[in-house]
Amino acid sequence: MLEVRDLRVGLRRGDAEVPVLDGVSLSVAAGECVAVVGESGAGKTVLALAVMALLPPGMRVTGGSIRVAGTEVVGAPDAVVRVVRGGTVGMVFQDPQASLHPAFRIGAQVAEAIRAHRPGFGRARAQAEAAARLRRVGLDDPRVYPHQLSGGMRQRVMLAMATANDPVLCIADEATSALDVTVQAQVLDLLAAARTGTGAGLLLVTHDLGVVAATADRVVVCYAGRVVETGPVATVLGAPQHPYTRGLAAAVPRLDLVAPVAPIPGQPPNPWDRPSGCAFRTRCDRADARCTAEVPVLGAVVGAPPDAGAVACHHPGPEVAP
Repeated sequence: MLEVRDLRVGLRRGDAEVPVLDGVSLSVAAGECVAVVGESGAGKTVLALAVMALLPPGMRVTGGSIRVAGTEVVGAPDAVVRVVRGGTVGMVFQDPQASLHPAFRIGAQVAEAIRAHRPGFGRARAQAEAAARLRRVGLDDPRVYPHQLSGGMRQRVMLAMATANDPVLCIADEATSALDVTVQAQVLDLLAAARTGTGAGLLLVTHDLGVVAATADRVVVCYAGRVVETGPVATVLGAPQHPYTRGLAAAVPRLDLVAPVAPIPGQPPNPWDRPSGCAFRTRCDRADARCTAEVPVLGAVVGAPPDAGAVACHHPGPEVAP
């Protein structure tokens, strides 16, 4: 459903341009959930926006390929992009309050998305379909306005809108981060039901490793605009090879451990002042001269099974060096 190859996105300031995404590759198969994780600034949302051709001013795709169900998005004309955006791909954004129009009823907004991609639907038919889509996510009244709903209910509206045209790919960008645990679980169940019912792929952008463990089939770990580790969820979270992935896992509170949470020291690099070599070396306890001189290349770990995934690190391993 989605094939991203060597994607590069640049951020321009004046006459200068720096990479925000630097050679990112991933794929999502039909019915598969792939999670993209990392700290703020890792490039997760930029990746999702690039797939939708919604990069903000100042950013542009400088290289690589994005294919959605066989259609190339990079460099595609507006007519093709309009079909992909909202038709072939549906997206659930992080803040439904900012994504929904406050002056229109929720049924009208879902109906608008349907009519934009189904020319044969008249107003009445689109409104009936919108009401049915809203009922699927537990909302019985299409006549209410967004401000009359809770945050979780507004996110349900976004989910109904994203799946209204039965897309082959859904993107959820931090769709549960602002919700309480109970509502978060309900939204995740609805995403899973939508994926199961239509066979669509799901690209889940999140910082919550608990959500990843419960939902995803594969995980892609991003740092400073590059993929540093990828593979099956059980492998990556159970025996992380990259120091950054280990740091993310160690920073998650656990009820079965009495040890305090150990945050990763330091901060992610500024794109305008990225260190040479490995971008994570300034925060890594294994960094040496090679890490300063060479950018690590994503590849399979020596001796690991073929399906174990890949890591971009000069000194991979599940254990922290003494």
